[in-house]
Amino acid sequence: MNTEYAAGIFAGIFSALLVYLIIRKITMKEKLNNNDFDERQELVRGRAYKYGFFTLVILLTLVMAAFELGAGIPVTPGLAIFISLLISIDVYAIYSIMHDAYFGIGANRRRYSLFFLIIILINAVGGFPNIQEFLRSGHTVLDLGSCANITVAIAFLPVLAAMIAKNISDDKEDRNEESEA
Repeated sequence: MNTEYAAGIFAGIFSALLVYLIIRKITMKEKLNNNDFDERQELVRGRAYKYGFFTLVILLTLVMAAFELGAGIPVTPGLAIFISLLISIDVYAIYSIMHDAYFGIGANRRRYSLFFLIIILINAVGGFPNIQEFLRSGHTVLDLGSCANITVAIAFLPVLAAMIAKNISDDKEDRNEESEA
């Protein structure tokens, strides 16, 4: 592994950690910790973790089998594993969102949606030159280096869509309750 590649990985991990800390700071309300979950939410989150874990096990088994059997998948093993991880995270996140267990008490859901949109845009903009370079290079196998950002952007889209759908559903439910009262 060359030094530039290692520095890039370190910078990416550091940047992700920094973005997480900024999001955490901004999305917390003043008096409540947004990591507080009630008992029902904890049970749902446990189920979501289980579904995400089993999704990962199944996907990694399929990836392993595909590469062992020489299925000719046009991605590197690293990218296939990364995609499997992102899909399992999507399963966890979407299940949790749709069952009101993704956001803790006091979390500002609209701000989370905005930050997910920002993360998607940053990854899409950052990954577009990599895809262009990949296409110009004439390679036929997608690798993690050229596709990581675009893969993250694509993986976060269904989570953002679930957040927006849940916000719309909750708003509609709130309006119906107000009109009945």
